[in-house]
Amino acid sequence: MSKQKKKKPNLEAQKKLLLAQNRNEYIRKIQWFCSLLGGSQYFKLLEKGLDFLFCIRSKAMKIVVDNSKVPEEFTAHVKQYLNRYITGKRAELYEGGPEVNYRDWLFVVVPVQVYLGIYPELRDADGIIDKFMENSREKWVKIMLDIIHKAESIGLTCSDFSDYFFQVKYNFDMEKKEGAPVRLCSTVTITASSPVWRQVKVGAGKRMAARVGWSFSDSIHWMSIDPAQLGLKNTKENRPMDVYMQKHALNRMRERIDGRYIDIMNHDLIISFFELKAFPTSGGNFLIEYRISNMKAGYFVATITDQVLLIRTFLFITHVGTPEGRKLAAITGLGKLDQKYLAFDNLLTLVNSDILSNEEAKGIFIHAGCGELLDLCRIIRDSKNFWKVSEQEKPLAEKFLKYIKAAKEEISDEILDFWATEE
Repeated sequence: MSKQKKKKPNLEAQKKLLLAQNRNEYIRKIQWFCSLLGGSQYFKLLEKGLDFLFCIRSKAMKIVVDNSKVPEEFTAHVKQYLNRYITGKRAELYEGGPEVNYRDWLFVVVPVQVYLGIYPELRDADGIIDKFMENSREKWVKIMLDIIHKAESIGLTCSDFSDYFFQVKYNFDMEKKEGAPVRLCSTVTITASSPVWRQVKVGAGKRMAARVGWSFSDSIHWMSIDPAQLGLKNTKENRPMDVYMQKHALNRMRERIDGRYIDIMNHDLIISFFELKAFPTSGGNFLIEYRISNMKAGYFVATITDQVLLIRTFLFITHVGTPEGRKLAAITGLGKLDQKYLAFDNLLTLVNSDILSNEEAKGIFIHAGCGELLDLCRIIRDSKNFWKVSEQEKPLAEKFLKYIKAAKEEISDEILDFWATEE
């Protein structure tokens, strides 16, 4: 008995079935949208134009990877991030009216407004259509610009000048096909560029350092510092200097600001250099403030060499090499190793500790000039955004107070007098 041959699937029939399913789903979307406006009477206004609305609906976002340097996981991150933003961000249909997310604006609202613009005679007795159509073009532009700027921000926040620069561009365009209405389409283009590393002279030797910059839209902006920003005047070379950072400084920053995502840390670094606060120290070095949410968390130690500003290391604000750290050491009698033992050289340790709820311990930090640090810890603990915060506080305050009590017994009267004057 001969075997029956399996029939090959009719691709044309499958396409028609899928198209019909998509059309039915889109009509349900239109019905849902009309219910937001006020009821079935609005669906009746649009009923004759359902085929037209379906034909001009916006196309799904398309991702284009521009070169092979873009990791697959970053492409997936961009797609997930933008989808989450577009489905989460909302806008009013009209002033004081119901809200819909950006995806539904592009997929449903824009086609409806186009259709109503073609047939202005379609109005309702309550004037809802007039409210809905008011400034429709301006609303489209705002939503599109919001999405474009959000996409560009991914390249800014996710780039790591020691690893990769990413550029993310979101473009809206109109697709024109012969015999079919124009459709709104969107394309996300992702590119990646390699970092710039070079050898920089340090003393008698040389060290590898990465050029500091950030990625925005379709280009890389390199950081440069004018000598006057460092308080230098009448220098022989009064031109802006490129900024380079040693790997050691990056590692120290990431160790001390533990719990902060690397891309956000790099963004904080760029903002800190944009709003530069620096002062000279001994040995021809400079301390440059590293700020998070405009609150001081530490310092970069930088020096001028090879006609560049080289960032050599990072100091957490409690480190004995900083003004606040020296003051804290004078008040408590704790040295570098003591701080390391208590883990006060790490931001997340303080965030997850009970220091914030202990008035005596908190007062010591405030007297040492670390009030902003405590404010930052409080904000991190309350918001938890972009931080790895534990659910429960870890006991550290009593350990700290007992430790410094023993140390204070060995502190000179001069230091105790210094502490008293700070009250």
